[in-house]
Amino acid sequence: MRTAVFYSGSLLYVPLWELTPVHAQQAFDQVARRCAAAPAYHPGAELATVVNQLRAHPARATITGPGGKKKTLTITVTGFLNAVIDNYLSSPDTAVLLPADLHPFARGQWAKVIAERGLASAASSAAAAAQLQMITIRCSDAWAGMNPTRIAQQARHSLFTSALAATAAWQQQLCALWPHDPGVSGVVRNNVPAVFVNGTADPADPPANVAAAPHTMPNALLVTIPGGSHQVAPTGCIPAQSTAFILAGKPANRAAWAACTRTLGHQYPAFPPAP
Repeated sequence: MRTAVFYSGSLLYVPLWELTPVHAQQAFDQVARRCAAAPAYHPGAELATVVNQLRAHPARATITGPGGKKKTLTITVTGFLNAVIDNYLSSPDTAVLLPADLHPFARGQWAKVIAERGLASAASSAAAAAQLQMITIRCSDAWAGMNPTRIAQQARHSLFTSALAATAAWQQQLCALWPHDPGVSGVVRNNVPAVFVNGTADPADPPANVAAAPHTMPNALLVTIPGGSHQVAPTGCIPAQSTAFILAGKPANRAAWAACTRTLGHQYPAFPPAP
């Protein structure tokens, strides 16, 4: 390679999914702090309420599908928390919807929001289709490993622990049976000019997951996007700055990237008006 740009990446020896409970909590807390000025929203308390309710017993919601066909969904705590991570916190456009949606969720009003947001498959307990390559990667690569015990130890720091613990238990059982070889792992050492772009509100790949890159990649530049989620690639000036870096083919211009990130504080959508 001549140059490389990594959007929302992690180093190969960082067990990003084992760390996701804490990072998802940090991402959620940033969203909660951003909407603190809107007194009608209480995302922290309402997320805790929903999690406790679903731990006690799953919720049920009947939605109307294509052709008027009705379908009853069972919402588990695992399905709900995974939906919060993947369908809300992963993008700035959906993260701002979470505080408003938690309000009806906490009151058992699931059907309308699930239908409006297209969360039927994400929030329910229905088994999703498994991609064989994904399973092989999960069972082979060190970064994709998930130790249920280490995840459970994060419970006091994160409401998202139960979702990842359930996934880890499933993965552990599956990988005991699934054929696989030692996969990708270890420390990358090279002098290729590279840029790592990570958002502070990324629930899976925050800046901490690439912090050590310059130690073994001396021409790597770490770019931190304040409040950025997992989908940082199309944000503001980032595409143009990445293109300029690739075309130049030399170590990144720190001043130019710093100027770019300073403009991004106002790039994120506003929270919807309180009902």
